[in-house]
Amino acid sequence: MVKLVKGRKRELCKFYAYPEEKAMFAAEAKKANLSFSDYVRRILAHREIPTQEKNEAIRDLMSVKADLARLGNLFKLAIDEEPTLAELKLIDEISETHNLLREEIKKL
Repeated sequence: MVKLVKGRKRELCKFYAYPEEKAMFAAEAKKANLSFSDYVRRILAHREIPTQEKNEAIRDLMSVKADLARLGNLFKLAIDEEPTLAELKLIDEISETHNLLREEIKKL
């Protein structure tokens, strides 16, 4: 993989494609929320092309993770006195689930 360095000069690369291919590249780039150049560059470098479904899954997981963090924080605020063993266990479960979601989001 080529290491990208900020400020490094880029060169123009040209290639021939049929109009249908160019239209397909443009449509796929738009679906992936990438520029035409970035899309073609990723294809040529055999890098992953982000999909809309994957982006939505990441957003959903991050939303669940945030909700879980808020729930844990509210639960901690609700416990003013000495927490019971069941409450401590629930806090630990929330924390473990929060950490598990964080790791899964990083994998995506």
